[in-house]
Amino acid sequence: MRYKTNERVKAVRELLGFTQEAFAAHMGLPFMRYRNIEQGQCRVAEEEFAGFGRNYPEFLHFITFEGPIVFDALKTSDNKLLRLAAANIDAERLPKSIDISPFIQR
Repeated sequence: MRYKTNERVKAVRELLGFTQEAFAAHMGLPFMRYRNIEQGQCRVAEEEFAGFGRNYPEFLHFITFEGPIVFDALKTSDNKLLRLAAANIDAERLPKSIDISPFIQR
């Protein structure tokens, strides 16, 4: 495993363009809980993984086990935020926290 779960969660947040506070609210998590997840201070709970899956199914494999990020799935998603992520990938506006480029399947 190259990156830890908290690092992958942070990368997804950055790719979607959220602040920590906004992403926590969007995911329905208390800010301090989300911040602790992102900083590696606590593990992601099963219901939090389920929340990622409900909101961003195209990122779930990446978040859970460094699976691929399928570009076409992002690009054709009904979710506007996932299409924004595809546009960010296309424009090479990738997260600064970790290198996700090896995980992107085109």
